[in-house]
Amino acid sequence: MAISKIQNESINRSDLTGSVLQTVSMTVATEVSSTSASYVTTNVTKAITPSSTSSKILVSVHCSIYNSGSGLGSCALYRGSTNLTDNTYGLGYCNNSLPHCLSTSYLDSPNTTSAVTYALYFKTHNSGTVYAC
Repeated sequence: MAISKIQNESINRSDLTGSVLQTVSMTVATEVSSTSASYVTTNVTKAITPSSTSSKILVSVHCSIYNSGSGLGSCALYRGSTNLTDNTYGLGYCNNSLPHCLSTSYLDSPNTTSAVTYALYFKTHNSGTVYAC
């Protein structure tokens, strides 16, 4: 069936329930390091502005992490200053100089129409320098 006419009409966003309205992405290949035992930023951040207070945001994360010492290193997902993951091990951890790739998806309901910033943070647990990229 051929399309013979395309109408130029505006889209009413209220009619798009359950639709993907916006996507943002970021790829970073720069390694960062820290000896902090508290979560510090990796400088991997991305902002998105929800269209309504009922918007859901799916955040997908893939992060490589390792600790140069004999301790643990972990990576966490934050929304603003709020840790959205486990406070101790975040998205997961690496130990004893073994690199680890962390992958997860997080479905968030920020309940706002203001810009929301998501960021990856990382820390060491015992000793050594933790690296992430």
